[in-house]
Amino acid sequence: MAMGELVASIAHEVNQPLTGVVTNANFCLRQLASATPNLEKLREAITEIVNDGTRASAVISRIRALLSVSRKWDRSWREQSSAGVAVRGCGGRNVH
Repeated sequence: MAMGELVASIAHEVNQPLTGVVTNANFCLRQLASATPNLEKLREAITEIVNDGTRASAVISRIRALLSVSRKWDRSWREQSSAGVAVRGCGGRNVH
């Protein structure tokens, strides 16, 4: 997957629940401003806000975990590469 596609996918995964949060929060504000707010509808909308917030948080957690694994793999690869072995063999000194 190209970097642009990855970024677009991540943006979509984060944007979807955030759009739900904003939509439901605006609904709640309109209900609260009305003369007779529907408490059951408010409860449902607030529950959806919590669910969407949890979903967005889970997406971000998965991205962080993926990046953490990627960094560990990159570090391990560099340590095992021939250049890394050569540098360690020289005691980390610059050799010209």
